[in-house]
Amino acid sequence: MIRAQFNHTASAQPATPLSTLEIVKLRDEAQNMFYHAYENYMLHAFPKDDLNPISCSGRSNYGDIAMTLIDSLDALVVIL
Repeated sequence: MIRAQFNHTASAQPATPLSTLEIVKLRDEAQNMFYHAYENYMLHAFPKDDLNPISCSGRSNYGDIAMTLIDSLDALVVIL
């Protein structure tokens, strides 16, 4: 895995590889963020389409088909 280094100047720095420890740390962080979002959606918004973060309530934009739940399936596959 390669760590992207973005430099908006003409002389970009070469990418440096991530260590195994960094990969594990980033993977765990991504999993924690996913589960935090998923659990709060299920607690506060299901079966609505979206979780409104300000009021911590659900809102319907797509006819109450739980769009967030459907949309998160690809992320779940990637992080597991």
